[in-house]
Amino acid sequence: MFCKSGFSGLSPRSALTVLAAALLAVAFTKVSSAGAETLASFCAKLSCTDGTSPSADLAMDTAGHVFGITAGGGNHSSGSIFELALDAETGKWRRTMLHGFCAAGYPCADGSSPAGRLVVDVNGNVYGTATGGGAGQGGTVFRLSYDSSHGWWMLKVLYAFCSSANCADGKAPASGLTYQGQSAGAPYDGVSALYGTAQAGGAHGGGVAFAIVPQPATGKWSEKELYSFCARQHCSDGAQPWQSLWMDVHGALYGVTANSAQANAVAFRLKPGTKGAWTETVLHRFCIDGCSTGSSPNALIADASGKLFGSASGGGAHGSGVLFALMPDGESWHYRVLHHFCAQQNCLDGAMPLSVLALDGQGNLYGTTYYGGRNLVDRDEKGGGTIFRLSPAGQYRIVHHFCSLYACADGEYPKAGVLMDGSGGLFGTTQLGGRYTSYFQGGVAYRVSD
Repeated sequence: MFCKSGFSGLSPRSALTVLAAALLAVAFTKVSSAGAETLASFCAKLSCTDGTSPSADLAMDTAGHVFGITAGGGNHSSGSIFELALDAETGKWRRTMLHGFCAAGYPCADGSSPAGRLVVDVNGNVYGTATGGGAGQGGTVFRLSYDSSHGWWMLKVLYAFCSSANCADGKAPASGLTYQGQSAGAPYDGVSALYGTAQAGGAHGGGVAFAIVPQPATGKWSEKELYSFCARQHCSDGAQPWQSLWMDVHGALYGVTANSAQANAVAFRLKPGTKGAWTETVLHRFCIDGCSTGSSPNALIADASGKLFGSASGGGAHGSGVLFALMPDGESWHYRVLHHFCAQQNCLDGAMPLSVLALDGQGNLYGTTYYGGRNLVDRDEKGGGTIFRLSPAGQYRIVHHFCSLYACADGEYPKAGVLMDGSGGLFGTTQLGGRYTSYFQGGVAYRVSD
């Protein structure tokens, strides 16, 4: 997975490394590093009842409050939803857990193990997906609303998967949600359809793309399967869609499937047609690990011209992933590698990106790598990960190297991408590290200035 020049022959942490880490602890009395601020460290409470391992992209409401999920922990050990809010008086960020999943106990009717980016509507309601639980034990789509009269947040399940025989409606939604207008930065209106994917189930067992549609007359929501994957021979249309979708201004959806036992990964487009039918087009077929052009793709985004951008966590010239573009040319799409990770000694430029990219107004691409960077004092000695920027001219640079503080108090292993706040700030999370980390728990929320 990693370039040989980066990680072969690394010895266990030496006494010199430990001494250097101790000196760093003296030098940094605050949990911050150059250009970076740790907003919250997870697993501060016994048994991580405040949540642990945040691993999905963050979302922001119109007031500047930031929302995210933890994959584990919470007051019922099944994941949680949290909010970060800036205190105007102290200038510090305050974290509040809004909901701990599996609140009523097994079978977790409210869902369990939330995954994917949240969506916030114009009224401050929060929407997302949970991969497990629900009435059919196939996961849920939920909405979290604030009850101002009682002063607490209430969760409502909008749809429970596996409501159809053999889970034909889908199972295990892990992608989060999207909506028309999100690509332009507009908040969700709360009354139009939400779109996502479930990585299993469907008519052919290869997962589905779905829409969740509110029904004003009843106050309920209905689910519609837009496309069931593995519909073609040998699953040539892809199987196991597992990351977020991107919707363009014309209502077409773009996404990726995983490398699976059924098929290699693909990048796809779903286009709405007449009478509610959706048509899938495969834009690019990825190959299995070892491909110089990249394998195991992450979610796609697009610029104003319709060009798609993404990252792949495997393959590439050095075996540590790539950045790529898919450029439309009529009905054809051309694939181009923009950057091969681990091109520098010890993977100083990062290795193994796992997140969706972010695009600013100048056309710069931002993202994270799970490993690599200049600090090899992380627990795996592969580097604590990075935040990077790629300019439209192809200039690549590192914005931040994680694990720059003693015991990785600034976080390590960012699985999520970054959220831009419009003033040069990049918000995100790391899966591990922080003040209260253990080997498999912890994590931080951060803000980095570029």
